[in-house]
Amino acid sequence: MLGLVSGLRRKNCWTIAEQAGDATPDRMQHLLAAARWDADAVRDDLRGYVIDHLGCPDGVLVVDETGDVKKGAASAGVQRQYSGANHSPARPGRPSPPALVPQCLATARRRLLSSACVLRCRLPVRGRAGDATMTDPADATLAAYQSRAQEYLRGSARPAPELIAYLGRFASLARPGPVLEIGSGPGWDAGYLEGHGVRVIRTDATPAFVSLLRAGHNARLLDARTDPLGGPYRGILANAVLHHLNRDQFEDVLRRARTAVAAGGVLGFTVKEGDGAAWSEHKLGLPRHFTYWREPAVRAALHRAGWPDASICHVASQDNWLYVLARTSTAGPPDTSTPDNCP
Repeated sequence: MLGLVSGLRRKNCWTIAEQAGDATPDRMQHLLAAARWDADAVRDDLRGYVIDHLGCPDGVLVVDETGDVKKGAASAGVQRQYSGANHSPARPGRPSPPALVPQCLATARRRLLSSACVLRCRLPVRGRAGDATMTDPADATLAAYQSRAQEYLRGSARPAPELIAYLGRFASLARPGPVLEIGSGPGWDAGYLEGHGVRVIRTDATPAFVSLLRAGHNARLLDARTDPLGGPYRGILANAVLHHLNRDQFEDVLRRARTAVAAGGVLGFTVKEGDGAAWSEHKLGLPRHFTYWREPAVRAALHRAGWPDASICHVASQDNWLYVLARTSTAGPPDTSTPDNCP
């Protein structure tokens, strides 16, 4: 890195190696051509650096697939070529403005999300003087969690008795695991399950929560919208997570969870009960998006996704919730949602 940002007139493996004090370029060439990288770990380190040093609440990310227009006669590759900066073949020395893309728009499976993410993403509209808002509400919601992770921890109570009872039922169906937890957050649910003999794989789509989890446990970044779920698992748990997705994303996760859970396994999730969708700044002071659900719609989505056996409990607390336990078709008779087996 020091060689790349140095004042060297020409930059290649030889000159950068000399700048670093190496007698040959072998080490530099090995780094570029043969070294083994953990892409997720590198991504996490880079994201953490960007958040720490460049993050700001209203930041804008400048993205271009090729960088600045090539110019001059001393560097390799300065002939007429495609330049993403101006979307056309560019001659050396021909300037053009960079393409501006809001930070909260993400790349598939290598999602760029940081506290510098803007909550309202605005892109130019071709052929018009104005612009239009384009954003996935889930990106803005993740940005809120990323920016206010510590506030979330301080403002969140540990699992209530109703949730503890629900987690106990889930543990009895998923033991001994493994269980994939989507959206581990502070890790309280995983801790409870592990205390009851269930092996849990902690994940979260928010880097700040993953960093907190890694203080004492293995954890990895996982965005359920785009990342493979893996498997097979004895169970998948998503407590207070899936209601941040739109209805199509929700059903897509249910379908992919069905292929990730082994025969006889269980899918557990909780969502807020209600109609429509809305934004809320409660608890974090930043907008989070919620999609509300009614039992018939949840049952229909589960059935389409291959989960015919479901128990759905209605839980009233500060908000109204649906606590769902769904099992595969080979799991035996349905566990109906009668008052006796609901929290």
